[in-house]
Formats: sequence, C-alpha cells, structure tokens
Amino acid sequence: MDWKIISKLIDVAELSQTDHQNIYLVYVQDGTGNNIVAEEAYGLNHRHEITKKLLETYGEYIDKVEHEE
Repeated sequence: MDWKIISKLIDVAELSQTDHQNIYLVYVQDGTGNNIVAEEAYGLNHRHEITKKLLETYGEYIDKVEHEE
C-alpha cells in the first residue's frame, strides 16, 4: 500500500531558560502523498505514543515509519 507514518520536528518550546522540548508533527501519508491524519507530539515519549496509536489504527496499510529530524 506504500502508506507511511512520518514525524517532523516543527518547533522547539522553551519551558525554562535551561529546559527545551521538541514539538513534532506526526502524520499518516498514503501512497499518493495525501495526508490522512496528523497530530502534534510534545517530546520523544509523546511522539512514540502517537506513532503507536497511529500504527494500531492504520497498521494494515503502513509499510514504513520515518522520523525526520
């Protein structure tokens, strides 16, 4: 099916002067390049949770997971 889950770094939140957190856009893309669904993730642990949730929902279609930094 050539569907994939892609995550891209879209922003960095400054929680304090010494603490920053990456914000990711995690989305499912079909074989023709259309985006099916997207969610924001706050930090790596949340990105992992969202990726897992999307795999549970769309797993039968997903061929690849790409984490772009």
